[in-house]
Amino acid sequence: MQENIILTNNIPNYNMGTPKSYISPEQFQREIDYNQSLKIITKMMANGFLSEIEFYKIDLLNRESFMPMLAPIMPRSPCYINSLEVSCDINGVVA
Repeated sequence: MQENIILTNNIPNYNMGTPKSYISPEQFQREIDYNQSLKIITKMMANGFLSEIEFYKIDLLNRESFMPMLAPIMPRSPCYINSLEVSCDINGVVA
């Protein structure tokens, strides 16, 4: 009877060496809160309750408040925080 021998030295090592990092309950709640707020202001803009500039201003403030994990790779907002106010530059118009 012939035995099958598996040579492990030819098998690639897929171990990344770092443990999985999990999201904390607090961060998870912030993600949910940010996404809910984004849904609300998107609907408000679609129904004419917010202008595009107001939408971007609120979204920027929500990103600052909720600190979603993916904020660094989200599309850059045309708005910025200038001292105590939020300013936007949309199509050359600063509001």
